[in-house]
Amino acid sequence: MHDSGSTAPRSLLAPALAALGGLAACMACVAGLLLAGSAAGDRLLGLTADLTRRVLEADNACRQFVATNREPLLAEYRAAIADVTALSGQLGRLSSSTEFRESGAGMTPALRGLAASVGEWRSSYAEKAIRYRLDGESGRLGGLTRKGAGAEASAAIRRALDRVRKAAEQAVESGRARSTSAARLWTAGAGAGLALFLAAGWVTVARGAARFSAMRERSVFLEALSDFTERLHHRGAGEDEAARMLASLVRDRFRSPHACVLFRTPEGGLRETASEGKRDGEGIHSPILDDLSVCPVFRTGHGLSVPNVSRGHPCACPLGVPASGGYACVPLMVQDRVAGLLNWKTAGRQRRLRMEMEEADKLLRVTSLALSSRLALDTATRDATTDALTGVFNRRFMDGFLDKQMRGAARLRRPLSFLLMDLDKFKSFNDTHGHPAGDVLLRAFARTAAACVRDGDLVARYGGEEFGVVLPDADLEAAAEIAERIRASAEAMKVAELSGLKPPIATVSIGLAIAPGNGRTPAELIGSADEALYRSKQGGRNRVTAADTPEG
Repeated sequence: MHDSGSTAPRSLLAPALAALGGLAACMACVAGLLLAGSAAGDRLLGLTADLTRRVLEADNACRQFVATNREPLLAEYRAAIADVTALSGQLGRLSSSTEFRESGAGMTPALRGLAASVGEWRSSYAEKAIRYRLDGESGRLGGLTRKGAGAEASAAIRRALDRVRKAAEQAVESGRARSTSAARLWTAGAGAGLALFLAAGWVTVARGAARFSAMRERSVFLEALSDFTERLHHRGAGEDEAARMLASLVRDRFRSPHACVLFRTPEGGLRETASEGKRDGEGIHSPILDDLSVCPVFRTGHGLSVPNVSRGHPCACPLGVPASGGYACVPLMVQDRVAGLLNWKTAGRQRRLRMEMEEADKLLRVTSLALSSRLALDTATRDATTDALTGVFNRRFMDGFLDKQMRGAARLRRPLSFLLMDLDKFKSFNDTHGHPAGDVLLRAFARTAAACVRDGDLVARYGGEEFGVVLPDADLEAAAEIAERIRASAEAMKVAELSGLKPPIATVSIGLAIAPGNGRTPAELIGSADEALYRSKQGGRNRVTAADTPEG
């Protein structure tokens, strides 16, 4: 009896082990199915994010090169275009692989559409604009820009990128649904009697589901990043608007109680440009507002994250360090220089904080590109319209402004006056004191004249020691008053760099003309002012003379 009783359990052992082995294999298949699909989905969304980023970087590099003619930007454009081609190929191959054979069908036409949009943008705008810039054909470049070809083609690219992103999301979501359904069938078929192993198997299922949830979260971020990028570039956002958009997105995206953006000031401190939410210790003055060298992020150029301030932190900044919990602070680079900071309060969970740091880095890259592009365009515009020595507008810009204002004045039947001014005996001053001193004098007079005019008036360097002033909506009396104010201020002018000279360091002769009485075109009006200026010189200098109005 003893032997037969012990034989029965042994006879059942082999089948039981076989069943367990089969279940283990089943669970392994479930895990493999879910994790393989999850990894492929991760890669698909990651490639889509990289493609989006490089397309936008190619667009920005092209626009910045056209604005500044800086060779490194052209190299960046070429590299980004090469990456776009490579990433598109990788996405095409992955979306037609086994994991996405059915669900990835929408990727092929979306990628073709993107390739067509990028090709059209390059042929209709980018390559032409680059060639015109390299050849110095500013007229043709200006004509191309005025046609709006670059803006229209860029908008088409962004729409194509949106279609690629949605196709990628759909492929991943469809793959997830099929994998989860298959996993449930496999697990159900493993046998209801082995609940323990079923539970173990569903741990794997749950982990796979968590990874799919993370991928979905990544897809949501990609959509937010794309929308943020488009709004930044289409609005041509400057520092303040970009800061508000960034702080708002970070607070909402990271579910943060508070987020803020600070920008460097010319005085060497920081200003809080945007703040979203409620900060701990509101109203406390931070030392970094006066001295940014206090900030470790500014000193090193690297971001930092602190999961829990109670365990210590490297910052002495009540603006960014909360009373409890964690925080993160990341530098904003603009043209290879730390221009600002993004700071937000965190929930303190290490894994979540790593994800936030990665997403913040992508947001700041986009912000950096947009601000760098805006800065480059502003610099190019300033260089094209401003006199490099004196800082006032140049002759070219003045001519266009005067023409536009005269047309408007004629249409509205409003007066417009023009002053032509010449520093008296400037050649003698240069001969006596040297050209550097002459440059100082020109700058000082330009500042003085600009301080004497109204908002909306324009002071420009006409050439040499001559300056022009356009006075919209100013009749003879108003224009004469402004001209006399400039003359008197110039006579009393003190110049710190010329401290050895006592006033009057220089005087100015002014000719005044008014439209339409002294001219109906810019050339006629300037000619009349020039004649009046000549009479000021002949009459003894340091005076204002108005042009004669023709009778009748």
